[in-house]
Amino acid sequence: MRQVFFYYLAILIPITGLIWMAKYEHTQVFAASLLLYVLIYRPLVDGYKLIHKGLIEKRQFWKLYLPSTYRKHFKDLYLS
Repeated sequence: MRQVFFYYLAILIPITGLIWMAKYEHTQVFAASLLLYVLIYRPLVDGYKLIHKGLIEKRQFWKLYLPSTYRKHFKDLYLS
């Protein structure tokens, strides 16, 4: 239960910064930060969760950039 809490905390805390940037019209910084969040940060966090659970190996980490991997592990990432 604690792991799920910390996982959601890790993925939701940066969103508060993104909302703040969007609210105060830092559009270029917001766009760059959103790309970093989606393309780098989330796959890293999701990958470490899947590695920790033993569902993928470290050498399969790059596959998290493929949409099919997210569909395959959706239940493992968000519901358990």
